[in-house]
Amino acid sequence: MRVAAAGLLLTGCFYVDPIVEPPDVKIVNTQMMERDGQATLMARFVNRDEQVGSFQWRLFACATYDSASGEEDNCESTAWLEQNVQEPMFTVTKIPILTRPDGPLAMAAVVRLEARDGIGAVATDRHTYALLDAPPVLDAQLRVAARALSVGAPIDLFARYSDPDSPIADVALTWTATPPATPAAVTWESPSAPSVDTATPPHATVGRRLIPGEPGTWQVDVVATSHGKTTHASTTIAIAPDQPPSLVLWRPGVPPPGATLPISASTLFEVLEVDDDLDAYPPLAGAAQYGTAEFAWSILRPGAPGRQILDGATGNQLELDPAAFTPGDVVELRVEVFDRQHRPPLSCEDSAPICEVGPALRVQRQTWRVEIR
Repeated sequence: MRVAAAGLLLTGCFYVDPIVEPPDVKIVNTQMMERDGQATLMARFVNRDEQVGSFQWRLFACATYDSASGEEDNCESTAWLEQNVQEPMFTVTKIPILTRPDGPLAMAAVVRLEARDGIGAVATDRHTYALLDAPPVLDAQLRVAARALSVGAPIDLFARYSDPDSPIADVALTWTATPPATPAAVTWESPSAPSVDTATPPHATVGRRLIPGEPGTWQVDVVATSHGKTTHASTTIAIAPDQPPSLVLWRPGVPPPGATLPISASTLFEVLEVDDDLDAYPPLAGAAQYGTAEFAWSILRPGAPGRQILDGATGNQLELDPAAFTPGDVVELRVEVFDRQHRPPLSCEDSAPICEVGPALRVQRQTWRVEIR
């Protein structure tokens, strides 16, 4: 009987409910964050493959952080950011700069996570992130201002920058110009003093003057540095060769071909305007690179074998007195214009009353046929 009873017991079945292990959730990525930057937070259940459920993320800004112990203090009681998502990934698009709009600088961020699995079981985790200095902010496109984008003409470049979590005076700018071919073709003038506006955070604008020494495509780069963080901006500038000057306006008016300008009293001939990148007339003020056009006057007298250069006549005007001639004489009075390049003699024949050069037909010579009365 004892053996039979034992056999009966050994063949019996036992039913035990499975033990459900509670969830264990972890914040996976624990790298540091930058103030005013972006971070993507990731969570996962450590003890199960199931990653479905709901995830409540809360971020608290703290004013104190001990890098040695990794402990934070003076944290805000109200979450700076709070959001419920269905996926274990969450992106913080803007890390706090201040603990609150009128508070101290945020030195750390505490992230608290509450996760619920598919059957509603709750797990939590937290992590403290040290907040690093944010890089300075620099407008991506430099502003360019210039009268002409040509060799030797001054070009003013302006960079606008700020720093979201440091004094704007901590930002240093480094300028680099890369010419098409020749490194020595770069000439910089000293930067202007920063112009600071009162926005929040404040912005500053600094100008720098570049004198390009060769034609082609130039690249200008600016690097803003603050507390070891950098931000870069650049622009390209197409620099044209220096063009010859061009006579734009003169008086008296020039008669049509074959006609003459009659004068019976002393008459002032003058150039009123010359267009040139560097040496215009009237001269441009405001930069040492700008000069003034140079003029050469000549006269062809009746019966003379050739044109006579009038020594000392280098200004923009010349007075012609008919008393020095005989009534009925036809005199040719000519003016030619030059810039600092002092290019070779004009390519036009001496007999041509007007000399136009280049694709733009820049007028470098004008001639009056004057009849003495």
